[in-house]
Amino acid sequence: MLGAGMLAVPASVASADETPAAQAVPYGDVQVTVPPDWRVVSFEETPHACLRLDKPALYLGHTGDQAECTASAVARDRGDTLHLEPADGAPERADIPTVTVQPGQRLPDGLPESPSGELRFVLEQQGLVATVGYGTSPDRVVEIVRGVLAQAEDGAGEWRTRRPTRPPAKEPVVPGAFKGRAFDACTAPSPSQMRAWRASSPYAGVGIYIGGPARACAQNALTPGWVSDQAAAGWHLMPIWVGPQPWTGNSNSLSTSLSGAATQGRTAAEGAVTAARALGLGEGTVLYNDLENYSDRARWDKPVLSYLDAWTRRVQEHGYRSGVYVAKSSGVQALSAQYTKGAYTMPDVLWTANWNGSADVGDSSMGLPAGRGQWPGSRRAHQYKGNVSESYGGVRISVDRNQLDVGDAADAPDPVFSVNTTNIMAAADFTGDGRADMAAVHRDGSLHAYHADQNGKLTYGGRLWPDRTWGAVRQLVGGDFTGSGAAQLAAVWGDGSLHRYEADEDGTLRHAGRMWQDTTWRSVRKLSVWKAADGGRDGLVAVWNDGSLRRYQARADGTLEAGSARIWKDKTWRSVRHLTSGRFTESGGTDLVAVWADGSLRRYPGDDAGTVGASRPMWRDRTWGTMRAVVAADFTGGGDTDLMGYWNSRRLHLYAGPGDGTLKPGVAAAR
Repeated sequence: MLGAGMLAVPASVASADETPAAQAVPYGDVQVTVPPDWRVVSFEETPHACLRLDKPALYLGHTGDQAECTASAVARDRGDTLHLEPADGAPERADIPTVTVQPGQRLPDGLPESPSGELRFVLEQQGLVATVGYGTSPDRVVEIVRGVLAQAEDGAGEWRTRRPTRPPAKEPVVPGAFKGRAFDACTAPSPSQMRAWRASSPYAGVGIYIGGPARACAQNALTPGWVSDQAAAGWHLMPIWVGPQPWTGNSNSLSTSLSGAATQGRTAAEGAVTAARALGLGEGTVLYNDLENYSDRARWDKPVLSYLDAWTRRVQEHGYRSGVYVAKSSGVQALSAQYTKGAYTMPDVLWTANWNGSADVGDSSMGLPAGRGQWPGSRRAHQYKGNVSESYGGVRISVDRNQLDVGDAADAPDPVFSVNTTNIMAAADFTGDGRADMAAVHRDGSLHAYHADQNGKLTYGGRLWPDRTWGAVRQLVGGDFTGSGAAQLAAVWGDGSLHRYEADEDGTLRHAGRMWQDTTWRSVRKLSVWKAADGGRDGLVAVWNDGSLRRYQARADGTLEAGSARIWKDKTWRSVRHLTSGRFTESGGTDLVAVWADGSLRRYPGDDAGTVGASRPMWRDRTWGTMRAVVAADFTGGGDTDLMGYWNSRRLHLYAGPGDGTLKPGVAAAR
């Protein structure tokens, strides 16, 4: 029978000048030699013991219910650990790399990288699974495994490990919208424990620690089957990654270098996404980064922001949503202070640690300024009590208590415009109220509408396209290219193709066809709509790579006529930074508006022949060079063309057009 109890192994007594003897621990047919300071724990003798990764130890046998685990899930330092168990009955660990060693083989010299600091070896000849945990390097523990492997009988060739048949892959789990209570525990409870709590506890959500170098407890119960079964049972899952922490002198410390912290953030995101996919958690799932409290904000705020910014960007690039767990007194304050400044990408969901005992997600409990609207619309979680022992259905678990209000993947993003940084915007009347609205491509490649009120101020209107493919769009303009009166967009994609999209009655867009048959539009540097003088079909104006400025007329079906008209005498338009157009004077002609490399904003009056004349300044100084985007349209419905300017500071300002070719001072058009 494999296993032993809490073992006290006899060792020779060492003198003061001698190195203490190593422990030789028998386990089945092998002997495991470990350092003298390691604890030795048998799960057969102590079935409630916790398999922790922050204390040097040898663990023997299959884990029990791990009821002795506290809720503390973050390790300041990781210790070297080795868990040996029979291969038969060992769970499939999808969250860490696994190496299978067949009879007669040695451990490979090159081991897979493990962002969570754990490696698993299936020793087929011995019939064992060895799971290695480590801090900075696995070398010392791997050598212990090599010693176990070397004890195979010479010439033995039988496989003592039954190779399990993997169950067929299931559809990925994407946790949906959830309002209610959730708990998180250091290790994922067993299926029987989860059933007991689902039946009798007030909780319907559970936090699961899917990996990270500072994860404190092993997750032997956490398998793809566990994930799918618990989701099917009605549990809302909160996958958590425990990355580097804002502490000094620890093996899991966050870098104080901003670039170093950003690198750690990207690494953490890659590890979390890999683990989530392996466990069957699909795109759209919120992945939470556990970043603990810190007291020295002057030292840590900027590295923390750099780390979380990189984490959020990379998680979103992979199609997942970003969540961050931070303390009310530190990380929450750092993020809140930057919420509308645009220097850092804000996470989709904020999870505040504030043990005030109040199960709510209001501004006060979240540690956010009252009434500012930060993280609105089902994007909050609050950990309101920590490390409490609770019993339901005869099952006792040490947990942290949380209150959640989290939407599903299809819910509206943060309506604060500056949070959803974009350089790609276009104007079109999506609501049919006579005022131009804004279409904006968010950083994650999704396309959204922002509707204008009578003052031209934008509020979030909804998603225009179901997926996140719009990040590949290079140019985007709005207009009526068929003369039908419908809101339409013209988009130049990365492959150089030009397509038209038309608004449906439900407020979304549909693909209406190509506007040009080849892919030569990749050579277009800037693009603008050319408003039809008679209210008919709009066309396009393009600045090409050779610096020429050309106008294209649309046909009734929305495609462009083959020929183009050159509307400027030379090819000096290559250095233009932004291009837009509108009717800025009572003459009714279409004027071009350009922001040049010197920061000047100039208007080029249009004439009846469809060309433009000599430029005139529209602004008193040359400060427009720091604009991210400039879009002209009638945003107030007053009949005159206005200008929206999106600054590098991520502030969107409306510059109303009085109809005389000038602009009024800018006013904030969105938060």
